[in-house]
Amino acid sequence: MRLVLAVLVILAHAPTIAIGEKAGQDFFEHPLALPLKFVLPAFFTLSGFLVAGSMQRCRTLLSFLGLRFLRIYPALIVEVTLSALLIGPLVTEISLREYFSSPVFFRYLLNVTGHISYYLPGVFLSNPKPAMVNWQLWTVPWELICYIAITLMILVGVKKHRHRAIVATAIIFLIALIKQIRSPEGLSVLHGHAWGHVLVVYFASGVLAYLYKERLPYNAKLFFVSALSALIAFGLLPAGQLLGIPPLVYCVIYLGVCNPRQMLPASVVDCSYGMYLYGYVLQQLIALEAPWSRTILWNFVIAVGLSLVVGLASWHLVERPALNLRGHLRSLEDWWLNTSKLAAAPD
Repeated sequence: MRLVLAVLVILAHAPTIAIGEKAGQDFFEHPLALPLKFVLPAFFTLSGFLVAGSMQRCRTLLSFLGLRFLRIYPALIVEVTLSALLIGPLVTEISLREYFSSPVFFRYLLNVTGHISYYLPGVFLSNPKPAMVNWQLWTVPWELICYIAITLMILVGVKKHRHRAIVATAIIFLIALIKQIRSPEGLSVLHGHAWGHVLVVYFASGVLAYLYKERLPYNAKLFFVSALSALIAFGLLPAGQLLGIPPLVYCVIYLGVCNPRQMLPASVVDCSYGMYLYGYVLQQLIALEAPWSRTILWNFVIAVGLSLVVGLASWHLVERPALNLRGHLRSLEDWWLNTSKLAAAPD
């Protein structure tokens, strides 16, 4: 499922990158493109579900946060570095001296901290979607907020008392609802593009679904009813992203739990994060270097192929080696637990 979602993100970006902003808006609002509005909410739901599994397996908060760091940051740091130090200098329209001395360049490097900047000096200025290097990174701060949220859940004891996750998810939902009501746009826009604070609700809902996964009914009829309900909510109703949370979360969990057969090698599925990280900048490169490919189909097809290759490289060269450091985390965790036991032991 992660691989499918990563491919759909590339498809969602293709019209804007290949043709321009207006084409992207028209494409996204077309009825046939409605399922694309599910992509980021589904990504965050699935992330919450999988991260909750990691939470339950980890004995301490230290190891849990360490694993989250190893899973997210090494690949992100490499992607930001390659964009800034390799791709940018190769395609910039200004001199290298100007490029490397520009405040825009240094601001871009801060992407690794969650302070997001989408631009590099002189890069992609003549593209149909000018100047934008890595638009997909807008979700990174919201992912960090999700990790803060689940850390707070752990601290209030959801691992042993899962009913507390219901309260936590309800609080997160209310915060998102109030934030949206108080925004200038109000609730009416929530049937359109994904909003970050709503994605946090989907993440928390994924965590909750994992904690109660054995209590959920899994049947095809309920799945199809939920899918139809999500389509109606996202496509027709004000506040559709909020109203669509229960049906869409159920659909994601149903597909994840009831479709365990993996048709592709694990390494191909694991490259989905790399595809997500590199997809946008590769699409911009395609639009720049191959003007003949400035159609939705060609940009999408070429970008999927290239991002799959780069995603595999990211998995084998960066992500998997980083995850292999888990043994050091376990050793540190063992030391921490043993030290705590000794400190708690009576004299």
